Amino acid sequence: MVDTLPVAYYKLPFRKEMPAQLEIPIHRPISKPILSSSCEYDYGKSIDNIKLHRGELLHKAGFCGEGMLICVFDDGWKNFNTILYFTPLFENGQILGTKDLLPGINNIYYTNDSLDPILCDHGTSTVSEFENTKMLLDNLQLSVAQLEQSIFELRQQEAEQSSLLAQNLSSSFNQLQTQLAQWEQNYLLISPMDGFCTMTKYWQHNQNIVAGEVLTTVVLQHKTKIIGIIELPPRGAGKVKEGQFVNVKFDNYPHMEYGMIKVQIAHISLVP
Repeated sequence: MVDTLPVAYYKLPFRKEMPAQLEIPIHRPISKPILSSSCEYDYGKSIDNIKLHRGELLHKAGFCGEGMLICVFDDGWKNFNTILYFTPLFENGQILGTKDLLPGINNIYYTNDSLDPILCDHGTSTVSEFENTKMLLDNLQLSVAQLEQSIFELRQQEAEQSSLLAQNLSSSFNQLQTQLAQWEQNYLLISPMDGFCTMTKYWQHNQNIVAGEVLTTVVLQHKTKIIGIIELPPRGAGKVKEGQFVNVKFDNYPHMEYGMIKVQIAHISLVP
């Protein structure tokens, strides 16, 4: 921290005695500034002040403020070393060094109210603004961290709720399919093929139907191939081969007059 000259000092005759370079004693080693890959900021209404000091060029160069030293040239550090608000700055070693530019005065906390009473605590007020801004930034960063945690928890809750809703939806859909299949089995007559229904028995309205009773017969609408199943006793069945022809006679059909039907064996079951 470096103290600047009060306004009245420029009117003093010995102001020409100031050296061209100032050496300020530092109480501890100084770390180098941290260079970031990039830092982008939304300056908002402060863009004019930032450009006035060309701060945006430092940001573009990767200097985002981390590890930087702040040198304050100001006048009026009244009670700065005794105000409890600034005690952490001394305890944490954040005050690296001080220098008073007034000849013969080695204490920047010295205040001569007769020079300029208005500026007797201007430096103290300036650093107070720094600390207030830092506290505000810390609070904002804490708020951002809390919001990010809340967003993470909400996303977890959303994922859990979505998974639970998906499971409930799948379970409800399966139950609905089961109920539909049960309803179809109890109240619908569904034919596996297209055709015409012909009643083989006379039915009346509101007449009960016993399970397993034949209600109607479906006559195919289009001609299809008839597949017949022939059951043979085990004796002599070993002589039957696929591709052999078989003469088929039907009951109540005069085969002596109209002949028989000749069919070919397409498949033989592996088990009797």
